[in-house]
Parts: sequence; C-alpha cells; structure tokens
Amino acid sequence: MEHQSAIAYGNLYRRGYLGDRIPKDMNFDYIILHESGHEYFGNSVSASDLADMWIHESFTTYMEALYVECQMSYSASLRYLEYQRPYIRNEEPIIGVRGMNWYKRVKTSDQYYKGSWILHTLRSIVDNDERWKAYLKGLYDAFEMKIIISEDVLEFTQNYFKEIDLGPFFRQYLYRPEIPIVQYKMSETQDGVKLQYQLISQEPGLKIPVKVRVGDQTIKIIVENKPQSILLESEKSSDVQILKNLYLIDFVIQP
Repeated sequence: MEHQSAIAYGNLYRRGYLGDRIPKDMNFDYIILHESGHEYFGNSVSASDLADMWIHESFTTYMEALYVECQMSYSASLRYLEYQRPYIRNEEPIIGVRGMNWYKRVKTSDQYYKGSWILHTLRSIVDNDERWKAYLKGLYDAFEMKIIISEDVLEFTQNYFKEIDLGPFFRQYLYRPEIPIVQYKMSETQDGVKLQYQLISQEPGLKIPVKVRVGDQTIKIIVENKPQSILLESEKSSDVQILKNLYLIDFVIQP
C-alpha cells in the first residue's frame, strides 16, 4: 500500500499481482510499480475526499501502461491495457458523493481500470503523444504537494486542451456509470465499403474521433449521436478495421 514514505508490500515477490493481472509474456512486479507510482498521484497530488480517489488510482494505474510502453513498446502497452479491460464493471460513476465513505461503498475496481481506460481514451482523442505526455507532466507539476478535488483536474485538462470541448466527455465517463456504444455496419458496394455508424450515449453533445484502418491507411470518423455513413475506398469489408483498442467504447454490429 502507498502510505507516505512507508510503502507496505505484500505480493510475495511474484510477477503481476500474486502471479496474475498482467499478460503472460510480461514479467514485473505490479505491486512495486503501482504503489511506488502513488508517491506521485496519491501522496504528492492528493484528493481531499474519498469521492475523488480516481485521482490517485486512475492515474497511477495508467502509469503502469506508460511503464510498459517505455520499457517495451506502445503495442505492448495496448496489450497491457486490454488485459485490464475485463475488470471494468460500469456499475457506478467514477466520481462519487463527497462527505461520506464513498470508497468503502464502492464494490468494483473501476476507479483503477476504468479510470485508466478513460485516460487512454482521452489520449486517443488528443491524438498527439508528445502533447499528451507533456499534459501529464504539466498536471502533476501544477498540483505537486497539493490537496485537490476532481474539478481541479477537469479544469486544468480543459484549459490545456482548449480546442476540444471536454465537458460531454467528462460528464459521460466520470459522472455516469454507463459507457458509450457505437453501433456500426459495413456493406460492400460497387463503389467501395459503406460504413454506417452511430454513437449511443447519455450525453447528447458527446463526439469522439474514432480511427479506422483501411488497408494501409488510417482515417478518422467523428462518431456522434446521430446516424452517419462514409464510403471507404476498399473492395472488401475484411480490409476495414476499427481500432477498438484505443477507446473505452462498446462497439456493437448493427443487425
């Protein structure tokens, strides 16, 4: 555990978490990595209320993926994140109710794994790795040795990425338990592959740029709460791939 200057260790010197929770081909101690990460998000940048514990856990859990990316590769970090995905439950909001023991009330690990995937999704929306990593450092520097709440993080993030309206994103992913759904359908035509898609979300203003690989090229489509379609320059739908591992979204094929 991440007690200030006195980390408590209990992983029996095994890989991952007691031998599990990381891909089989990776070999590092998750507990040493995670709890040491809390010296940054947790013990330096600290939440003032248990309802805002995602500031500790989401950022620290995402730092694990950054470690894998730094030590191995970006594709390895995607595999690491995919290994976290089954632990996401979407049963309660990430940000809880202040003034009560919200953290004890929470029955899932969503402040860890879902929060990590929310940051991963935001990184995909920003789509500029240099800027994204500068943002993480800037966020830490802005609140180093401070006690904060969620609104401090959200305000800093919106000001940093001024060109993107992040209000609907924050409301959907942090204040609601559900995650968005993208319904899509591909059909082959004489002129190419027709991709039909629609975002189903509780926030009507939510728009997410989703990457689609068509052969050797990658394009972006802006999914939002209305039916849309695009004609792709491809003869076969099998050559079209939605890069689903970049987003905390349920992708569902339309009947």
